[in-house]
Amino acid sequence: MLRALFSVVAGYLTVVVVIMGSFTLLWALLGQAAAFHPGTTQVTGTWLAAALPLNLAAAIIGGIVAAWLARSRALAGILGLAGLILVLGVAAALAQTGAPVGYGVLSSSADLTAFEAAIQARQPVWVAWFLPFLGSAGALAGGGLVLLGRARRGRAIQGTNAPAPG
Repeated sequence: MLRALFSVVAGYLTVVVVIMGSFTLLWALLGQAAAFHPGTTQVTGTWLAAALPLNLAAAIIGGIVAAWLARSRALAGILGLAGLILVLGVAAALAQTGAPVGYGVLSSSADLTAFEAAIQARQPVWVAWFLPFLGSAGALAGGGLVLLGRARRGRAIQGTNAPAPG
């Protein structure tokens, strides 16, 4: 039980670290002009087109970490991580949905750091609602890859590569 709980926490922390790192790199590559619409902190389609796959990749990596660390309790770790991402994501989406509509105004001379941009960025509400489901699916997919690999290795160790019954 503790191993599964630890794997969920480690998987979630992995997601956070991967997102922070990849978004910092994305900010450095795209810059403020490509990330935000002029004079606002409203994210552009270019930013979303790059950010959504990064979110999915982070969740897949988190699912892999959770399944790997949970060992024999991998399914519990995977489902726990997917559930945590879903619950926290829906809570964040609810908070954004209730927030006043509008976007922060930037002066033309504002030059934000990646951290400042992350705090001030405003995404469309549909993105806030899409991310929890994308992240949960990614965690399930990443964990599923680990389970699939274990199942294949198990059949190879038993001396057969025949598909499992069922």
